[in-house]
Amino acid sequence: MSWGSYAPLSGAIELAQAATVKVGGGTAVMISDQFALTAAHVVINNNELKPSLTALNLWGETRAVVNAYFDIAADLAVIELESPFQNNYSVEIASAAAQQDDEIFIVGHPWTTTGAGIGWAVAFGYAYSPDLSEVMQQNYQFFNLTVTNGYSGSGLYNSSGELVSILSGQSTQLDPSSPYFVEDKPIHNQIWDLDSKWSALGVEFPFIQTFLAQHAIENIPKINPTLPENLPDPEKTNFVDEETLAIIQRISQESQDSTVAIYGEGTDEIGRSPVASGVLIADDLVLTVSHALDGRQTVTVSFKNGELITGAKTIAVSPSGDFGLIKLPAPAGYTPASIR
Repeated sequence: MSWGSYAPLSGAIELAQAATVKVGGGTAVMISDQFALTAAHVVINNNELKPSLTALNLWGETRAVVNAYFDIAADLAVIELESPFQNNYSVEIASAAAQQDDEIFIVGHPWTTTGAGIGWAVAFGYAYSPDLSEVMQQNYQFFNLTVTNGYSGSGLYNSSGELVSILSGQSTQLDPSSPYFVEDKPIHNQIWDLDSKWSALGVEFPFIQTFLAQHAIENIPKINPTLPENLPDPEKTNFVDEETLAIIQRISQESQDSTVAIYGEGTDEIGRSPVASGVLIADDLVLTVSHALDGRQTVTVSFKNGELITGAKTIAVSPSGDFGLIKLPAPAGYTPASIR
């Protein structure tokens, strides 16, 4: 597949995917033929290895997890598999921690993809200075990248594909006075930190090195994987005739033209998530949900081509039922949806 602007990282990403395994509700990454690093909370419960854990690799092979070394306070664990996978790959651990603004990527099994029967998802971001661990939380390093449930235990990698951390979880960002505030990154500060309020929290690199040495576990990389081929696309079957399909396509196009996004008043709100969607039902009227208009006298409306209309007024909110009306300051110039 094509990685677009991340194409230079494609080889490193594919190796990380080959060495990444799904364990329980989280992720682990192979560092030798039988040992994998993960977050302790993924595999440990009440200071014991969770029962009946298995590791699943990219080729669909499973192996039982038979042992674990762990540190609950640092949320780090090394699991041992019953035997190596037939398709056996492992990543190389870096020689030093990621530094401020180093490019970082993560490979794991977030619920958003595993729920759809897919795994080995990738997200991209950059590292904060490892020195901030002394300010915020010892034994951890912070990373600016999107993570969610299921990524726990995933490997965080530098641009050379070397492992620099293991994801522990998410961390709430502070206000602009925090040491994470970056003067020349307004999107990061205004939207990511203050609106999304999450960053990735990984186990500090020196702790990983010390932990592995303490338990005499070696990093034995095995690279150059041959990834499994994608299955051919199934033959397409038409479920409707051409006439019906044309009607569906026309309705779909009309729906796109008449559907709008609704934001709080002011163009500075556009970078944030919309408060609701709405439907143009007349040249200058939008029907939406009333709870999105609660307390808002005016809103900004965005059409599919990116056109913004500010100063749209709330003119009616239903006393029962969740719907309300917005009046645009002038006709929008789009075809309203039909109401029948």
